[in-house]
Amino acid sequence: MSSSTGLTNGQSFKLQSAVSAERTSFNSDGSRDKHARCSKDLLAGREDSELAKVTAKLSPQLSSSVPNTNHHAIQEVVTVDVISDQELISLYEERIPHSSVKYDDVLRKAVFLLREKTRIEEEVLGLRARNESLQQLNKTIREKSVRLHAKAEQEEEFISNMLLKRIQKLKNDKEALALKYEQEEEFLTNDLTRKLSQLQNERDELAGQVEAEQSWVVDTLLVKIRKLEAEISANHTALEQLRREKVDLENALEHEQESLFNTLGKRMDQLEAEKRRMQARLDQASLSEDHSPSSSANEFPSHEMNDTGERRSTRAETEARKLREECSRQRSVIANLKGTISNLQQQMSAQETKYVADLLAIREKSAESRANNRRSRMALETDLARCLETCRAFAASETTRENDEDNCMAALLNRMSVPKSM
Repeated sequence: MSSSTGLTNGQSFKLQSAVSAERTSFNSDGSRDKHARCSKDLLAGREDSELAKVTAKLSPQLSSSVPNTNHHAIQEVVTVDVISDQELISLYEERIPHSSVKYDDVLRKAVFLLREKTRIEEEVLGLRARNESLQQLNKTIREKSVRLHAKAEQEEEFISNMLLKRIQKLKNDKEALALKYEQEEEFLTNDLTRKLSQLQNERDELAGQVEAEQSWVVDTLLVKIRKLEAEISANHTALEQLRREKVDLENALEHEQESLFNTLGKRMDQLEAEKRRMQARLDQASLSEDHSPSSSANEFPSHEMNDTGERRSTRAETEARKLREECSRQRSVIANLKGTISNLQQQMSAQETKYVADLLAIREKSAESRANNRRSRMALETDLARCLETCRAFAASETTRENDEDNCMAALLNRMSVPKSM
C-alpha cells in the first residue's frame, strides 16, 4: 500500500498507525460505539499514544519499502486524495456505510488532520510565546519610558539649579575680578614707577662699572701685551744668540773634524810607510839569512833585526789604536754637541709656541671680555627700552582711562543738569 501511494518514512509511519486504529474499529462494533461516546480530548490523547506506538513498530518496514521518496510530492498526493470533512463526519455518525468510503482515503484524511492539528498547535504555541514576549517587552518599554521621563525631569531640574548656581557664582567672580583688577592696576602702577626709577639708577651704576671695568681690562691687557712683547723680543734675541752659537759650534766642529781627519790621515800614511819599510827590511833580512853561507855568524844580527821590527810594529799598532780611540771620542763629542743643539732648538721652538699660544689666548680673552661687555650693555639697553615702552603704554592706557572717566562724568553731569520739563 505504501508503494502504491508513494509516501515517505514519517508519513508511512503515521498512515500505518491510523490503519491499525481503523482496523480495530471496523473489526468490533463495540469499539466503534465506545469511540463515538468518548470525548474529543480523550480521543486526541489516545490517538497520540497509539500513533507513537504504531510509529515505533512500523517505521522499519515503511523505510525499507520506500527508500527514496520526495516529501513534497507525497504531501501534494495526500492533500489531493483526502476525503472531505462532510464525508468524514457522515461516516463517523454512520449516516453513510463504511463500504462507500475507501480505507486509504480515511487513512489519508486522518493523517492530514493530525498534521494540521500538530501544525496549528505549534503555531498557537508560537503565537502565545510571541504574545507573552511582546507583552513583556511592552511592559519593559513602559517601565523604561517612565524611568527615563523621571530621570529626565530630575536631570533637567538638576541642570537648571546648577546653571543658576554657576550664573550666581560667575556674577560674584566678575565683581571680585573687577575689584581685584583695580587693585592690581594700582599696585602695578606704583610698582612699575618704582622699578623704573630703580632701573635708571642701576643703569647709571652699571654704565659706570662697565666703563671702569673696560678701562681696567684695557690697562691690564696692555700691560700683559707689553710684557709678552718684551719676553718675545728677549726670546728672539736669545734665539738669535743660540743660532749664532750653533753656527759657531758647527764651524768649530767642522774645523776640528777636518784637522782631526788631516792629522789622522797623515799619521796613518806615516804608519803605512813605516810598515812598508819594516816589511821590506824583514824581507831583506829573510833573504839574507837564506843566502848566507854561515848561519851561525849571522844569527845574532838577524835576531836583533827581528826584535827591532817587532818593537816598531807594536809601536805602530799602539799609535793606530790610540788614533782610533781619539777618533771615536771626537765622534762621541760631536754627537753630544749635535744632541745638545737639537735639544736647544726644540726648547726654543717649544718656548716660541708657548708664548704665541699665550698671546693668542690673551687676545681671545680680551675679545671675549669686550664681547661680553657689549652684550651686557645691549641687554641693559634692551631691558631699559622695554621698561620704557611698558611705562609709556601704561601711561597711555592710564591717560585713555582718565579721559573715558572724564567723558563719563561730563555726560552724567550733563544729564543731571538737563531740566525735567525738557
